[in-house]
Parts: sequence; C-alpha cells; structure tokens
Amino acid sequence: MLQRVTTIVDAIGKDVFCDSLSNFCEETVNAAEVALFYFPDNDNPSCLSTDVTVHEAVDEYVQGAYRRDTNLERLSSRLAGQNEFVIGSLHMKHINDPGYSKQFYKRTGVEKKLSVVARIDTGLVYGNFYRRPDQPDFYKQDMNKLQVIWQFCLGCFRQHVRFASISVPNFTDRHARLAVVRKLLHVEGLSEREADVTSRIVLGYSTTAIALDLNIAENTVSTLRRRAYEKLEICSQNQLFEICFRRINDVVRGIPDQHYERFLREGKISL
Repeated sequence: MLQRVTTIVDAIGKDVFCDSLSNFCEETVNAAEVALFYFPDNDNPSCLSTDVTVHEAVDEYVQGAYRRDTNLERLSSRLAGQNEFVIGSLHMKHINDPGYSKQFYKRTGVEKKLSVVARIDTGLVYGNFYRRPDQPDFYKQDMNKLQVIWQFCLGCFRQHVRFASISVPNFTDRHARLAVVRKLLHVEGLSEREADVTSRIVLGYSTTAIALDLNIAENTVSTLRRRAYEKLEICSQNQLFEICFRRINDVVRGIPDQHYERFLREGKISL
C-alpha cells in the first residue's frame, strides 16, 4: 500500500500521474476497468486515464454522450455544502436508457459501476470503476474502501493541477524513497537511528537486511525497533504503515504540522 502511495505522490506534476491514480483506485476496489474524466467548468470533458477495452466508447462519451449520463447528474447534484466528493454504485439493470446501456455497458462487457464525483477549483473529477458480469456487485465495503483513499487521491489531484507544469524530484529509486520515508518518521519524534531502522521496515527490509545495510547487529535492530514503536505508541508494522500514510496525506493536503515546523527551526531536519 505505502509503495503505491509514494508512487502517486512522486507522479504529481508528471504525465503518468492520472494513470498512477486511477490504477491505485482500480486495484483498491478490485475493478476490471477504469475511466477517469475531468469536467472543466466552462469546457467539454476530457478523459484523463482509462483502460476500457472499447476505446470508441470513451471517445463517444466525451464527445457528447456524457449528457445522457444520469449517474453523473445524480451524484453531482449531491455535491453541496461541505461535501468534497460523493460516491455511488450503479448496476446496468437500473439504467432507464436502453441505448445508453447498450452503448456503454453491453458493448464494453461491463455490468456494474462504482463512481466518485469530486469538486476541485476548476471543475469536476469523475472516476468510474467497472466490474464484469462474472464479478460480484459493488457493496458497502467497496464504497468504504474508496471513501478511505479518495480524500488522499483528491488532495494529490489538486496538487497535480497546481504543479503540472513544474519539475518535481524523481523518487523512483530505492535510496530516494528511503530518504522520504525516513524524513517522515524522523518528524514523528524518532531518533536518527530509530528512523533509519523503521524507514527500512516500511520499505520491506528484513531484520537481517537492515542489520547488513546499517552495519549493526540484528539485536540492535530489534532494540531500535522496539524503542521506536514505544515512542510512536504502536505495536505492529501495519500501524507503522498507517503513520506514514497519514503523514504523506497531510503533506499532500498542505496541513501544517507543529513538529515539522519546530524541527525545521531547530535545525534537526532540512528540506
């Protein structure tokens, strides 16, 4: 999970961003196909990312068939007040327009759809995740999964819109990823060595691999891990992943962090 999250963050401002974002969501909800659209406030929609097998259907949709998409209309009408995004599911049998159902469901071989509509400053983002007839319907648990990750995804998308034309660092290699995760954990109050160990745990290193990489004993690795977990008030690797996920989410959404600001002032951490 964390590796996919860091891949999305790394892709902000780059051409691969929308594909990374849609693939992440598609895997999370176990969909067969995905189509991600952007509806500017004063312009025609465009397809940002898709792996739909019948490409003509996507072209026809953005060229005008979207006006017959009652699912989009229904979800968009629920975007009000504090709702940044709305999620809903749809089965082909509930579509009242036979021509639309044939054009975009029967022809493409899909039957169920889980959708999210989100408001950004310049328009709407519309994500659709499809399942085929041999797959189960989308249920409440699928909507909950999408709900959990979409706040993070929406924050990334907003940053991408802002920085699409700006060059960003490449964090695709192992050492760069390690440096990013280490910094996130150091901000949580860990010592330099504790951050060294826990960042490698997050990236999948075994105790032996950590010991070899840091040139320390395996017992020392275990001691540093225990101390770090005590400081973080956690007891499992999954909880460690959750802390990193939350930290990345906060950074992407621009939420100020008192520890980070204090560490910068004290010179304990650098940008």
